[in-house]
Parts: sequence; C-alpha cells; structure tokens
Amino acid sequence: MMSFLKLDKLDQIGFLLACVFAFFAFSMADIAHTCAALMLIIVVISKRFSLRIAKKDHLHWLLLLSILIPVLTWLWSLFSVSEFQADYPKKFEYFPKLFIFILIAYFLRHSTIFILLFGGAFIAGLIVSPLVSGYGYERVVDHIINGQRVTLGTINIISVSASFAIALIFSLAVLLPRVYALKRYKVLAISLLAILVSILTVIIITTETRGVFVGLAACIVVAAIHLIWRTKSIIYSVIPLLVIVISAGLYLSTNDKLVSRFEKSIAAVDVLLTSGLSAVPETSSGLRIHMWAAGLSAFIDSPVLGHGGHAAKEIVRSASHISERNKGFQHLHNSYVDLLARFGVVGLLWYLTLLYFVKRSAARAYRSGIMSRDLYYFINYFLLFWLVINAFESFIVLTRGTMMFTIAVAMIYAFRYQKQLSETGKQESLDNQTGATIKT
Repeated sequence: MMSFLKLDKLDQIGFLLACVFAFFAFSMADIAHTCAALMLIIVVISKRFSLRIAKKDHLHWLLLLSILIPVLTWLWSLFSVSEFQADYPKKFEYFPKLFIFILIAYFLRHSTIFILLFGGAFIAGLIVSPLVSGYGYERVVDHIINGQRVTLGTINIISVSASFAIALIFSLAVLLPRVYALKRYKVLAISLLAILVSILTVIIITTETRGVFVGLAACIVVAAIHLIWRTKSIIYSVIPLLVIVISAGLYLSTNDKLVSRFEKSIAAVDVLLTSGLSAVPETSSGLRIHMWAAGLSAFIDSPVLGHGGHAAKEIVRSASHISERNKGFQHLHNSYVDLLARFGVVGLLWYLTLLYFVKRSAARAYRSGIMSRDLYYFINYFLLFWLVINAFESFIVLTRGTMMFTIAVAMIYAFRYQKQLSETGKQESLDNQTGATIKT
C-alpha cells in the first residue's frame, strides 16, 4: 500500500486502469480496451515512457513488422492474383494489439505486489463473470448439477475454459507457494486458495474442452518431470501425478458426454486416414479437420506471404467439404494454420519469434535475480499451455485470446522494467556519492 501511495498520480491511475483492464478482460472487452487507450494517453502525457527496454529486447522490430506484414500480405494477394483479394488490408490489427502487454507492464513495474494484484484482478473478474455477463450463478450451478456444459453465455466455449485454466496455472504456480510460506493466517489462506482452485477446476471440467485438457495434461507431465529432476525422488513426484491421472480417469469413466466427444475425435481421425477427407463427418473435430485442410491448401498456394488478414473467412466459404451451415466461421480453429493461410511462413515465424523473445525476457529477469522462481515457472507453464491450445483454436485472432496473452505476458515483462528501475536507482546512488565526494 505504501509503495502505491509513493507513486505520482499518473502512475497510480495507470496501475488502477491496468487492474480494471484485467478484471474486465474476460467479460467486457470494450471496457478493457478503453482502459488500454487511457493508459496510452497517460504515458504520452507523462513523457517518461520509453521503448528502450523493448528496443533492447528487439521487440520494436517485431512491433514494426506487425504493421508491415499485413500490408505486405495484402499487396502480395493483389500481385499474385489471389482468389481471396480485398480492396484494402483488412484485419491488420491482429498483430499490433498483441503488444498491449508492453504498455501494461510499464504500470506494473514498481513492485511484485502490483503484479500479483494484477493477476488477482484477472482471477476476480473470472469469478464474477457470470454476474457481470448476466449468465448468472444459478445457471452455472444448474448446469454443473445436471451435467451440462458451462458456457457462461459465449459460443466460443474453449476461450472460457482456457481463461480459467490460465487462472488455475497462476494459482498453483504462484499463489500456492506464497500462501504455503505465510507465517500468519496460513490455514485460512490455504482454505481460501483450495476453494478458488476447486471453483476453477470445476469450471474447466464442465466446459468439456479437449484442447484445454490436452494443454493442462502437457503442463502436468512437464511439472512431474521437473519435480523428479529437482527432488531426485520418483516416489514423491509420481504420487501426485498418479492421483491426478486416477481422478481424471474416474471422472472420464463417469462422464458419457465427454467420453463420446473424445471418441468422435478419434473416429474423425480414423475416417480421415482410412477413407479420405471427403468422408470425414462435420462433428466438432471433423469440422476442424476440414478447416485445417482448407487452410493448409490455401497456404500451399501462397506459402511465403499467405492471402491476407481477411483470408480465413473466404477460405471457409470456398471449402468444398464444408456445408453451408458451417461456412460462417471467420477463423480456422488453429492459430498456426490460420497464420500460415493469412500471412504465410513470414507470419508464423513472426509469431514464434515473439514468443521466443517473451521467453528470453523472462529468463533474463530470472537469472538477474529480479523475477521470483514461482513467476518464472508460471510463464514457462503458460507458454507450454499456450502453444498446445493454439493448435485447437485460433486464439491469436480472438479477442479473449489476445486478452489472455496480454495479461500473462504483462505480468512477466513488468520485471524488465523493474530491472531498469533498479539500474536507474543504482546509477542515481552512484551519482549522489560522486557528488558528495566532489563537494568534500
């Protein structure tokens, strides 16, 4: 609290706007975007915001390319006489808006407590989202009791599950070790955290999204391997993993709907391998296969720069194996295929480079001793989870997808600004000592 009061008014307002951004990121994106715009105005007014850190991490080049690539792909579609031409470069905002995290990280830079409060605001926003969205807690409880999927009033259910999964990863990787280390009110804090983890887990399970299950399973496996490596004990590491696997197995064996969804996914792949693409039924998984095939086919036609940011919608419409009732989709349900179809190899390499620089920034902050181990674990598990779930949904072009990315990465990139503050403080201290010596 004292560190907040010591800030000037603009930094205080900026931090509060960042927390409001996180709180409404899931349920009311318009409010979150308004907060981002206000934060941008504040940094312009303050005249203290600098891209020096971003330049040091070479993110300024990625930011420039995020604007140039959509324009280049559009021009290429005109010169290559692509069947998916547009009158102007559409959907050019997909790449630039991924850099909102730099702006938010600036206002989280003063303290790790600010970063934790920001993460807490995101979790709080998820918990109250049924109330904010008008979906209602009663409907959530009713769906859970009756074995129905909890949608929270959105069509894209995987975005619900993924948001709650990221909150779960944050709770287990960051909040759990900090709560366990408390000297006072430890039992109360652990009890509250157990309730939070239970709520998040129940929502994730009842959304019944296979991609998120696979992403979390990947995190569990890596966590178990890492635990074995750290503790040098297979017993203490495998037992928690077995408990999770057995619990998941028991749940799967009693949930006929979820079992049926996995069986349909396997069946769709089997039909593809044995009878070809045309025979694949348009189930949830089958439709994804058709979209991925159409996207890859378009990518092969223009592998370097793709067909432009608008192309996914036209690719779905022109796909011969997709029925009319399913031709309203505007993305290809896979970020990697989507990037290849829209922006070619150039776009995919740009995106993977961005993720690499995020990982590298986190590693530098951790090695320098500024970032704590728990938050470093969080960003690693988040990136693993993020890489997996993007194979099942085009999160890079979805508003909630960019929100999830922004919130997770902003918490980590704030440490790069913390390092800048630390170095500035040391330099000021050295200057003061030098000045005192000269006067003496």
